[in-house]
Amino acid sequence: MSIGSAEQALEAAVEAGRWAPSVHNTQLWTFAVRGKQISLRADTARKLPVSDASGREMLISCGAALFTMRTALRRDGYDTVVRVLPDPDRPGLLATIGSGGRIEADEHTRLLDAQITRRHTHRAGFADVPVPGRLIDSLVKAAMIEGARLTPVLSPAAVDVLAALTRAAQGVQSQDQRFGLEIIRWARLPGSTRADGVTADAKECPRCPTSCGDRRPAPCRGSRRRAVLRGATLRAVHAWQVLP
Repeated sequence: MSIGSAEQALEAAVEAGRWAPSVHNTQLWTFAVRGKQISLRADTARKLPVSDASGREMLISCGAALFTMRTALRRDGYDTVVRVLPDPDRPGLLATIGSGGRIEADEHTRLLDAQITRRHTHRAGFADVPVPGRLIDSLVKAAMIEGARLTPVLSPAAVDVLAALTRAAQGVQSQDQRFGLEIIRWARLPGSTRADGVTADAKECPRCPTSCGDRRPAPCRGSRRRAVLRGATLRAVHAWQVLP
């Protein structure tokens, strides 16, 4: 689909950005459209002071929104002009994204766009089968395109170490009463009309098969990791639909 005016495309991109994943579905971003440009800022009032004291997950969440808006603009036939941290005097302004020249959305863009509203966070267990090597390779390449590095954790020994560290961290968090209160704050009770937070039954998405055996992509590292994670998520969701 192609939207006629740049202004309409920017508004549609903002709407798409609201579908981006965020830690505990806190949706800790704000968007503002001025002329042919969207400003992206972090909503620090929604930051998780206990589990995300440094704000790292807040920035990852905002990067996911940035990638989503980029995808939506390209879907609607506009190239994108992105500036990350464009003003040193305004550190709260994380990025601006503007509409560039007209382009024709390619198949890859259309496939990514189709997953924006389909993607769900998986909070249940994982199947005891390996992640396909082709999927891991495609995600590593996708990260490289965005200027980042995605490092797969492949050996059983490394996976065991990572799992042990994760369990230890969870144990530390579980002893902190403030962490429990933070989770409660973002729990969406049955019958609630709020759009943010996590519902009590948000445990799994039956439409999105998930596999995690002895080959798991690990978190990526690099200066562009915020948007890269979102791109990897969308590509992974699509890939699961086409891999045999």
